[in-house]
Amino acid sequence: MIRRLSLVVFLFATVIGSLLNSGAVAQNASEVYTDPDGRFTVPVPATWSQEALPDRLVLIDPDGDMTVTILVVESEDVRAGIDAAWEIAQPGFAETPVPGGDQDVPSSAGIDETVVMTYDGGETSGQIVQAFAQRVGDQVYVLMFEGSIDAAVRRNAQIQVIASGFAISGQEEMVLSGGDVNLFEGPMVDEFESFVDDLLVKLEVPGGSVVVVQNGAIVYSSGFGLKELGSDEPVTADTLMMIGSTTKSFTTLMMATMVDDGLFDWETPVVEILPTFEFGNPELTEQVTMGNLVCACTGVPRRDLEFVFNAHDLTAEGTVRSLADFTPFTDFGETFQYSNQLVAAAGFIAPIAGGGVYGDLDEAFAYELQHRVLDPLGMDRTTLSFAEVVNDSDVATPHGFVLDGTYAPIPLSTEALIEPIKPAGSLWSSANELGEYLILQMNSGKASNGTAVVSEANLRRTREPQVEISAGVSYGLGWIIEDVGGPQTIGHDGNTLGFTSALRFVPDANVGVAVLSNGQAANLFNETVSQRLLELLFDLPPSSIEGVDFLIESSEEAVAEFLESVGDRPALEDVNGILGTYSNNVLGVVELDWSEASGWQLDAGEFR
Repeated sequence: MIRRLSLVVFLFATVIGSLLNSGAVAQNASEVYTDPDGRFTVPVPATWSQEALPDRLVLIDPDGDMTVTILVVESEDVRAGIDAAWEIAQPGFAETPVPGGDQDVPSSAGIDETVVMTYDGGETSGQIVQAFAQRVGDQVYVLMFEGSIDAAVRRNAQIQVIASGFAISGQEEMVLSGGDVNLFEGPMVDEFESFVDDLLVKLEVPGGSVVVVQNGAIVYSSGFGLKELGSDEPVTADTLMMIGSTTKSFTTLMMATMVDDGLFDWETPVVEILPTFEFGNPELTEQVTMGNLVCACTGVPRRDLEFVFNAHDLTAEGTVRSLADFTPFTDFGETFQYSNQLVAAAGFIAPIAGGGVYGDLDEAFAYELQHRVLDPLGMDRTTLSFAEVVNDSDVATPHGFVLDGTYAPIPLSTEALIEPIKPAGSLWSSANELGEYLILQMNSGKASNGTAVVSEANLRRTREPQVEISAGVSYGLGWIIEDVGGPQTIGHDGNTLGFTSALRFVPDANVGVAVLSNGQAANLFNETVSQRLLELLFDLPPSSIEGVDFLIESSEEAVAEFLESVGDRPALEDVNGILGTYSNNVLGVVELDWSEASGWQLDAGEFR
């Protein structure tokens, strides 16, 4: 089964008054509210209001469309505690959970029970109604979320900050130590390899590769599993896979070298480099800086379907022009919103400052990335070129999932759908070559051979927090920065239609890891492998595996419910009326057809 988080949790899984200066540490940061009785603390986003009532705390978003109510009730049963909390906040509340909406979820250390309830909105259609509760002894701590789905999407990151930052007093979280770090050698390597082998089988991921960098050198690299299901070709540490959004930090590194050369600054308005640039409206167009395009802090929502459905026709210039229709959900700097097109535009526009020509932006970006980053690092096979990948002798096959949740190989050409946003997600690389990239990141901008690629100042600039994602987690310039106790961890994941990547490093401990896999949405594998490595290095308990069985069970239940809901294939005469051509101003044209030879087909041009 493909392992994807199926919890119906408000932490949807599974991303301004004045312009945010891209060089500043995250503005509009949350303030911590401390319960007067000392029972809990919770971060409150700066733009949210709070109302402390005698029996509860109510947090309200700036638009008044989303509320989070926090209560502590006495009960030895967590569900009874949830019912009691609703009776206090909304006497007579009688909504029922949606199917599968009453879930026991794994509890963190010190928590006796954790339950998530997602309710049928009833008359409040288009609304989110949810309760998240944790019991410690006879005290039940309840967070109740209510608001429109639009507000939930618009304010998702701020809701994540509240939910993930809520802390019950006296509960300790296991964090990385700041002391000595173990060397990755000897029996530790054997234990790690055994763990990866077992996890690969448990999660039914086709194959993966891992590289570990410690103290300025690659100390371990290896492949696991197969390049393609049904074959006998093993994955190696040199096998190429697409790394998806992990590409973003390569783009910001390229930009950092251009800032070093004085071609532009992070605060340079985009229109100074490309006068025809348009974004949202004329006022915003003049304000957007090069740094803003890569900070996930503009409030522009994710719109991936637009480049997927138009991949064959969309050029680099077309991706840049598409931003004229992009308007923020919120003010700049107010909340995290992830946009592939904005990062892609930054990568395509930056080379103009170095002499690139509009009309040739795709090639200009490839040239600058190659000569400023890949060549100095000796990353000879890491490439944006689909033609080079097709002709390479050591490439993994991407795998997508079918309706029953199992993996199946998909054509390599499917990954070409991501090419319109190359700077945001189209690099191909291997574990060994990503090891060279990790060395640079932990070696103050110098390659393993001593070549200075980027200044330490601008390298660090890419890692400065710009906007909060959740409590203790922020987005920088193409990086996710985690400061949740212990030393800081920096990284980024990547997902394509058939590959998954994860890259993490701990600068203060001089250790990093990259994990690649040839399965769609295989984040649970990649992240669990990364976490297990850090547990071994920092002498932490093996908690990384604890939630895997729960997520497997949840995924299997979700797939079973879905397949049951699909039912038998309808007869042609029953659906003849829906066959035909459909169009959308943004996504283009699709055709729905049926034939005896091929059955049902949805043809979008880019994919079928």
